[in-house]
Amino acid sequence: MSFVVRSQPPERDDEPAAAPPTPAETLEAERAALTAMIRRGVRSERQMRLLKRIAVLTRAILEMGDEG
Repeated sequence: MSFVVRSQPPERDDEPAAAPPTPAETLEAERAALTAMIRRGVRSERQMRLLKRIAVLTRAILEMGDEG
């Protein structure tokens, strides 16, 4: 996409821009990406760090759900 195309105002029939992701959606996306990196049966330091980060993200997502 060139600068000229980006700098033009949107046309009347263009779809509106997507809303930015909510904080919960951002956390869920990070959690999903980390979950995909987990290898079952492997217990290395890296895997344990990933599991701990997933646990932190899960708690944060659950707390956000309780507030809303």
